[in-house]
Amino acid sequence: MLTIVSTKECKLSEKQEKIISRFNKKLERFLKFIPASSMSLSITLKYHSKKDYYRGTFILVIPKKTFTVRDVACDIESLLHDCFSKLQSDISKFKGKKFRSHTEYPDRETIRVAEIT
Repeated sequence: MLTIVSTKECKLSEKQEKIISRFNKKLERFLKFIPASSMSLSITLKYHSKKDYYRGTFILVIPKKTFTVRDVACDIESLLHDCFSKLQSDISKFKGKKFRSHTEYPDRETIRVAEIT
């Protein structure tokens, strides 16, 4: 997966780069049905000095779908964790809608129906 990280008015530490690479590997495992060469992840982080917060934009492009996640946090680590978790939840919703084998309920017979007496 092609990953592009751009920062504005801030720098990434070695720890934050490891967090990004760890989440990148996790996303590749989560999207194993799509070839890694056809996916790209663009991460933009910006520090706003007047209000002392970080703004992040994550754009994941896979064939026929683009996922965009935006968030604001006080530090970069929490911003990365929040954005990646939102991205992962968006992907799981997409997989459940588009691929019947990836849904939580593969067989509609497993859903309980309340009996009214």
